[in-house]
Amino acid sequence: MNEKRIIQLTQRPNTINSLVRDFKELGLKAGDLVIAHFSMSKIGWISGGAEAVILALKEVITEEGAIVMPAQSAGNSDPQEWENPAVPKEWFDVIRESMPAYDPKTTQTRGIGVIPELFRTFPNVLRSNHPHASFSALGKLSDYIIDNHELSPMFGIKSPLGKLYQIKNAKVLLVGTDFQTCTALHLSETFVYPKMDQRICSAMLIDGKREWVCFDDFDYNIDLFPEIERLYFKSQLPYTKGKVGQANTYLLPYNELIDFGTDYIKNYLKK
Repeated sequence: MNEKRIIQLTQRPNTINSLVRDFKELGLKAGDLVIAHFSMSKIGWISGGAEAVILALKEVITEEGAIVMPAQSAGNSDPQEWENPAVPKEWFDVIRESMPAYDPKTTQTRGIGVIPELFRTFPNVLRSNHPHASFSALGKLSDYIIDNHELSPMFGIKSPLGKLYQIKNAKVLLVGTDFQTCTALHLSETFVYPKMDQRICSAMLIDGKREWVCFDDFDYNIDLFPEIERLYFKSQLPYTKGKVGQANTYLLPYNELIDFGTDYIKNYLKK
């Protein structure tokens, strides 16, 4: 959505102060550990844009808590798998040989929005070392959350998603988004799927040397997530619904969501 259309649809400008109020009314508080997903255009026009959203969330959570966001770099992958857009197959070998090695400080995110791309550059934000599916974290426990992100499964128990599950009191924040963007549910898939049948390749540094590395992983499938969303909201499990700006927003307990998703996928695979 372009900015002119966002202005037309916005009832009143959003500011750091108004976003702080919205986050608090939703139930976020100092010391919370939250993995956050955003559709910035759904919030409405924001004075300060993505920076204001991040500053507001930081003010609410404080240094006693932690903010985690996806920082996936899907562009660091085998060009043979690219579709939107595809590139000529004559280019494949050149791309594989020339793709810069993943660097947590400089490698751009792709396809996950303006807010997480800006968040990864903020002072004191740490980013995990996965060349394809990294996460960024700020605040208390951020070292633990991003440390030693296992190459495969990239969303498994030894990933930042698994660390959040082990901490046990994390929350999922969905601002203007739905379960299809809820990366955390990929952890549920790793608890259930019987085999790794997807081949992923990325450029990364091995002992200081750039290498093209391939590994097997699960074939993650967000197609199941809308039904998990429908059934979760029909259940008696806890969640809070509110507004951040004009965006419909949900705050959910992390572990309850992962366990619910795991049970659903397990039953789905039995059919």
